[in-house]
Amino acid sequence: MKGRPRIWLVGLAALLCGMAVPPRPPPSLGFAASFAVLGGSAVNAGTSTITGNLGVSPGNTISGSPTVKLGAVFRDDATARQAQKDSAAVYKDLAARTCTTDASTTLAPGVYCRSSLAGTLTLDAGDDPNAVWIFQSTTTLTTAAGTSVRVIKGGFEGNVFWQVGDSATLGAHTAFVGNILARNNITMESGASLSGRTLAQTGVVTLADNNVSLCCKPIVLAPATLPDGKVCVPYAAQISASGGSGSYEFTVSSGALPEGLSPLSPGGVLSGTPSRIGETTFTVTARDKVTGCVGSQVYTIRVTCDVPFTFSPAALPDGTVGVKYTTQISASDGPCVKGPLTFSAASDLAGVDPLMPGGVLSVTPQTAGDFTITVTATDPVSGCAGTHQYPVKIFCPVITISPETLPTATVGQDYPIATIMADGATFSTFPDTPAPGLTLTQITPTTLVLSGKPTQADNFPFTVTATDARGCSATHKYILTVIPAPACPTITILPETLPDATAGVKYTAQLIGSGGEPDYQFGPQNLPCGLTLDPTTGVISGTPSLSTIATAAGGDPTPSMPPSPRCTFTVTAIDKNGCKGTRMYALRVGCPQLSISPSALPNGSVGTFYNQPITAIGGTAPRLFRVVSGSLPPGLTLASNGTLSGTPTTTGPYCFSIAVTDGSGCSGASRAYTIVISAATCPSGTAVIVSPPALPFARTGVPYAQMMTASGGTTPYTFSVLSGTLPPGLTLNPATGLISGTPTSSGTFPLTIAATDANGCLGTTGCSITMMVDIPALSGWAVVVLSMLLGIVAMRRLS
Repeated sequence: MKGRPRIWLVGLAALLCGMAVPPRPPPSLGFAASFAVLGGSAVNAGTSTITGNLGVSPGNTISGSPTVKLGAVFRDDATARQAQKDSAAVYKDLAARTCTTDASTTLAPGVYCRSSLAGTLTLDAGDDPNAVWIFQSTTTLTTAAGTSVRVIKGGFEGNVFWQVGDSATLGAHTAFVGNILARNNITMESGASLSGRTLAQTGVVTLADNNVSLCCKPIVLAPATLPDGKVCVPYAAQISASGGSGSYEFTVSSGALPEGLSPLSPGGVLSGTPSRIGETTFTVTARDKVTGCVGSQVYTIRVTCDVPFTFSPAALPDGTVGVKYTTQISASDGPCVKGPLTFSAASDLAGVDPLMPGGVLSVTPQTAGDFTITVTATDPVSGCAGTHQYPVKIFCPVITISPETLPTATVGQDYPIATIMADGATFSTFPDTPAPGLTLTQITPTTLVLSGKPTQADNFPFTVTATDARGCSATHKYILTVIPAPACPTITILPETLPDATAGVKYTAQLIGSGGEPDYQFGPQNLPCGLTLDPTTGVISGTPSLSTIATAAGGDPTPSMPPSPRCTFTVTAIDKNGCKGTRMYALRVGCPQLSISPSALPNGSVGTFYNQPITAIGGTAPRLFRVVSGSLPPGLTLASNGTLSGTPTTTGPYCFSIAVTDGSGCSGASRAYTIVISAATCPSGTAVIVSPPALPFARTGVPYAQMMTASGGTTPYTFSVLSGTLPPGLTLNPATGLISGTPTSSGTFPLTIAATDANGCLGTTGCSITMMVDIPALSGWAVVVLSMLLGIVAMRRLS
């Protein structure tokens, strides 16, 4: 018999829940499964209905007499005590789980940490009838008034568990689901309902006008969504429920209805006229009047406004860039207007004030073109708004360009200066040369000047554009008429030839024009050869030079330039009417006389510094000297100013020629010099003279003897052939200076014979002399003269 009560209780739980206890965790509630209310004691205030068993233990006090349906009352008997033991075991098992903190309003099955609720919590089973939710609180569990918990998508409310470490309190009108397992008290405030169990281990379960239903079947509200509404349009919707007894009471358990709708009727009728746009979300709860089970549904209603607005005026006036205008705009939305309208403006037109206090539109256009201004009127009470698009044309201010026409021009005559002006704008584009010979110059940002002398007859169109600071512009097209000049007479330039000029000497000559109408203009101003032509007076002036003449001719001046080269150029004379005459001149430019001094240079010694100035007379500065033939003694250099200096390093005779060029490019005849460099031991100023300066002719096979002598130094002298060779068969005695022997070959033999005294002083027969073999016999003097001439020729060849 002991087992019968348990079997009966389990059967009761199955009957009330309508399904078996879930086979997956959490563990079975055992005897506690059949109790809708179980605690140490129970207190009821007001009218409360319990669907399921009511039990108390370890106390046995139940006050307030709640209504118990489909169950029995157990006061601290074996059944109540066993139910408390089974409840405590499940509590312990639930407390051992690990929870996750998640504040979302929609949760999938799982274990969560949660100690308070507000609003609507949706438990989404995902079409799994065995889905389980476990909520843990180490302290208390509280819900705000009007809180709603609902299970969707096939979930079972009996698989929701609330493990509370202390006490649990359901706020007024809370629609709650699941099994509450609290260590201490469980309190349900007025109007709260529970589809599940209140299982308090030692505390008091307190009820106040509540419904506690064991394992209610799901109460489903329909429709799932409500239609949206419109301001000033009556609204009506019917909400119904299913899954219970068929008799329900409907309430808004959380959130608020749209403004203008009446409170939800107990029968689920929602009606009224929305008075403000917006989106509202609220929860409707349906309570089964028989079982007390509840179901809820979250609804969102969006209220919009389709009231037509009428704007006045219907169109806006056009505007001008930079000119401000204002206009009053009004609007009406009919009987739905609840208060004064507010206005705002938006546009692609720069300068529109977006704020419109009192409906005044203020516009200061900044650019020209076609634009749209969109004005919005808003009812601050209903939130309704309307817009109106105003197309606006913005024109540029008038920019005046004057004069209207330009005076006629004549070919070859100065144009009467014409001024073109822009009023309030800057000239931005215009042609620099509107007609051949005429120029258009911008002298100020707003002023153009047309001037010049036209060269071609025709009608020349051109356009000028002026733009103001805001980008507005105006153009004006001109047609400039240029007529032909009258027939021209022959213009003659005099004189026919110009007087000769001297390089480096200032030159002037006067040109005059005849045959036309003065005043004449002469050109070009810059003539070749270093001369200029005054365009007004016709005076040619300047200082000609050979270098400029050579440059004008395409070459460089050279010493071989003719003494009177010609500077060729053509000049033009144009009279007042533009008639023109030309003449070509060939100006002869001569050079001044230039001479180089001294006539001879002193000799030098190896290792002794040598310094000798070479000067020139005539011509113009600067005078530049250069070596034109031969070679300077090693160690000596010739500066461009004519200074020959340095320290000789090698003995011997050195023959060379020096030329000079003056500042105008003129060159005189060059001068030949010979310098003999003696050994370092030679006393300064010693000059050794070797005689004779030339050798007599010789014949092959005929004995030959010629004595060379030296003077001016210190004996003894040593004779030698310094360069070249004697004719074959002849020898030079270095001690006596005798040249002797019998020539064996005919020919011409250039050579230099030197004599060195006891101090190393050197004397020579020059840079080279020539000895002839087999030349017809001449008189002695003729032989000497011919030998000297041949020596000079040989020196030229060596240089």
